Amino acid sequence: MRITCKTQMYDLLRRDKLGNHYLWEDYTTWKAQVWSTEFTMNTYGVRFGKGLGAPWRYHLKALQVMDICETKSIPCRLEDVTVVTIPIHVARCQLLNGELVRNELGLYLYYSTYPDIMRISLEKGGVEVTGLRAKYVLEKYIDDSSLDCLYDLLDEYTDAVIEFTVYSEDVGVIPRRSTIIWEVRNY
Repeated sequence: MRITCKTQMYDLLRRDKLGNHYLWEDYTTWKAQVWSTEFTMNTYGVRFGKGLGAPWRYHLKALQVMDICETKSIPCRLEDVTVVTIPIHVARCQLLNGELVRNELGLYLYYSTYPDIMRISLEKGGVEVTGLRAKYVLEKYIDDSSLDCLYDLLDEYTDAVIEFTVYSEDVGVIPRRSTIIWEVRNY
């Protein structure tokens, strides 16, 4: 199967078809429950729109999300705003950001251990490895269940790039997983 656009990928991600991820909710659903739980202690990522290139804001607190969405002009309709819940503790336990693909030469991994969001992490410390070196890095950092998931995604989405972050403890919506899948893409 091929994932040909970001809208398709996000739809699959939200339907739990692409492995472990953080909780993604539309703004209205998120707002209705944010005050009823410990969510106010977390940080959030907000995506403004559903299409390719839709802008993101990162490292926001709950009140900042509401302020931006309700009092400032946003670059999309409110129903197209997605809020990603990122537990507050995960920043200190991030181990690796990476992009993985399997091509005719085998595994190709572009990764960084610089602790930041994916783009910045890869810009500041990106390393390219292939073949057995890529496999060694993956096995060194990723728990067995998460690694099986990555390999399953590579089998199902041939030639796709898988963007992921590895943590030193369990994260996301699937229990006992230390890896978050951000994107699976052929576009």
